[in-house]
Amino acid sequence: MRMIDILSGKQCLFIDIEGTLLTSLEHAEVFEDVPELLEFCKKREIKVFFTTNVGRLSRMQIANILKSCNICAKTDQILNPTRIALEVLREIYLKKKKKLRVFMIGEYQHMDFAQIPWIEFTHNSPIDIVLLGASRDVTYQQLNFAFKVLRNGAKLIVIGGDIWAIGRKYDKDDIYLVEGAFAKMLEYATNVKGIYTGKQFPTFFEYALKIAKVSKDKVLLIDDSTRYISGANSFGIDALYLARTREKLEQISRIKRTTNSGIFVTKSLSINEDVMILKSND
Repeated sequence: MRMIDILSGKQCLFIDIEGTLLTSLEHAEVFEDVPELLEFCKKREIKVFFTTNVGRLSRMQIANILKSCNICAKTDQILNPTRIALEVLREIYLKKKKKLRVFMIGEYQHMDFAQIPWIEFTHNSPIDIVLLGASRDVTYQQLNFAFKVLRNGAKLIVIGGDIWAIGRKYDKDDIYLVEGAFAKMLEYATNVKGIYTGKQFPTFFEYALKIAKVSKDKVLLIDDSTRYISGANSFGIDALYLARTREKLEQISRIKRTTNSGIFVTKSLSINEDVMILKSND
């Protein structure tokens, strides 16, 4: 079986950015097998959405990074935790039928919520929603205010859900605690269950399918993370694990199958590359 066979019958592709299309968002270089796949999708009229679990950048920033690597991407094609959080907020707004008062912790995520008339960002009570995103400058005052308003009935939406991540700050690459770690702390302290919008969670796929206007059986997700492959499978979406390196191949056993949806493995994005069917967690 080849990559071209896996794509047959699919109307939509959810494809990861970091490690799949690009080396990283911080040091963006496109892999040489990417243009062939994207051109094939264009000719076959397969809709392409670019996925990332990075929640601290706006969709415009991500689209601009892709464009700098000669990948044509519109902001509407970027599926990241911030976009999913916006759809969750929209649903809450339609139920409440009033402007949402939102307290946000994050870096550049606010750019995706700019000029939306039914969202009011504020640091003053009362608060309807706490939006918790990745921030390497998070303060005790921010977390404590979030703690207090959650105790008073605010909902918690977590833009992502990772516990830690490698990033760049002050021209230095380092490891940082991110939104998932702080969300767990707030959940424990307030007994409020957060809504997580990262792509390892069902909420991501639920709203991604609505955005793409496609049924789950017509979608293929491509990713180089066993965690996100497992997440797609748990939601009933076919997933292709990209293992470019020996280290990635050795991680196949980490993929957790919970549904009968297809799980495939490949070493390259070339449309003629051989693809292995993963039949069990073994």
